[in-house]
Parts: sequence; structure tokens; C-alpha cells
Amino acid sequence: MSVSDHYSALLTKSTEAFEKLAAEPEDLAAFTKSHNYLADFELLRTAIEERPEAELFALAIREYQFSLYAASTSMYRHASISLRLFLEMSLATVLFSAHEIQLRKWLNGTADISRLP
Repeated sequence: MSVSDHYSALLTKSTEAFEKLAAEPEDLAAFTKSHNYLADFELLRTAIEERPEAELFALAIREYQFSLYAASTSMYRHASISLRLFLEMSLATVLFSAHEIQLRKWLNGTADISRLP
């Protein structure tokens, strides 16, 4: 199988998985509900856009978007990993909003998120 054929087959399977999701009204409604949280996340990001941690939250939002894409195409392991990363980055955003010294240390590379109080 050529490289082109391999990726075409993956794309076909992803499309089939999404079409299966779209064909189930309950599943699609749950997926749409999860997707609609993006508008709320964007409002939060806009509210803090002048703060340095806003960039971290923007990256978190991208991870959430990827987790939805991965879930919609049946890539559940990747969806789970991205959703966890979204959660970690969102919580780090909250931590940095409350503790600016920790934010400065993290930005300077002298502290790691996993070792912050």
C-alpha cells in the first residue's frame, strides 16, 4: 500500500466515523453540546486577553477543539489525551491568574507546572 493510499484510507475511515456520529440524533446532540462550550471558553479567554496567561488558555482551547475532532472520528485515545491536556492547561491558567509570581517563574523556565503549589 502506498503512502497516499494509506492516508486516503485513514481519511475514509474518519469520514465514516463522523457520518455514523451524525446519523445518531442523541449522540450528535451530546457532541453538539460539548462543541458549544467553545463559545464559553472563548468568552473567558477574551475576558483575560490582556493577561499573560491568556496565551496558555488559548492553547488549552485548541486542545479541546482537537479532542472534539478526535472523538468525532473515533480516535478516542487521542481525544482523551487532548481533553486531559485541556484540563491541565486550564487549571494552570487559573493558578497563574491567582499567583503571578508562579507565572513569572514558569515563563522564565525556572518552575514547572507539575511542581507548583
